[in-house]
Amino acid sequence: LFHDFEDVTIILQSIQSEYFYCFQSSDFSVGSYDDFSAYFRSSKTWYLAAGILSPKLVPAKTVVALSAKDVYKDEFQEFDKILVRQLYLPPWSLEELLFCQKHIFQNVPKDIMLNLYDKVGGVPRYVLRRADDALQYCKDPKMPDEKDIIKRALGRVASALQRVKNFDDLILCVTEDAYYIQYSSYLVHRWPNPSYDSYYLKWASRYIYDNIQERLEKQSSNDLLERIQRMKNFPSARGI
Repeated sequence: LFHDFEDVTIILQSIQSEYFYCFQSSDFSVGSYDDFSAYFRSSKTWYLAAGILSPKLVPAKTVVALSAKDVYKDEFQEFDKILVRQLYLPPWSLEELLFCQKHIFQNVPKDIMLNLYDKVGGVPRYVLRRADDALQYCKDPKMPDEKDIIKRALGRVASALQRVKNFDDLILCVTEDAYYIQYSSYLVHRWPNPSYDSYYLKWASRYIYDNIQERLEKQSSNDLLERIQRMKNFPSARGI
């Protein structure tokens, strides 16, 4: 993003830290908001807030990165009032995930990462981060139990699938319902148009689609059997 800019000042605020990180040419420094207050007052500064629901309201050019569910939270609404432009980013590509696995999550075996990618799509939190966390529980990290790692990494995704019990739940997956989106975001991903200012929805993976289809078919069969059982109480329904 800033490759073609010279003498640009970038300040990063991460949800994982109370500090701010300042990048200026080849210099790097860490400090509090007050330490960089002069930069925040400059419209030439880029302020990147990663996962921050209540970013600082400053003259600096501000870019906030949030998940689909976070933009509906009350804490973000004050900043949303002055939001100039909203852009949508796609899930990570396989190439991006492989690069991240090679350089950051080296403990995560490639075959486990690929298996998770097939199940949840390009979400680094589940394909890499949660897999890496799950490896900490292995008795022998050099010979991990792949099924156990995948089960642990997909815990929240499995919970989201459990909530799709009927066709009405399926419809809620593609709505902007603020409550339900916290679950549907595991199942349905947003893919941006070429200008990144709009999006369309796709299932996170074939695995997710097949799982939901199987659940709905099973529920339909159960509903039909239940109706047949009730009909047997009426003489006109004999023989069904």
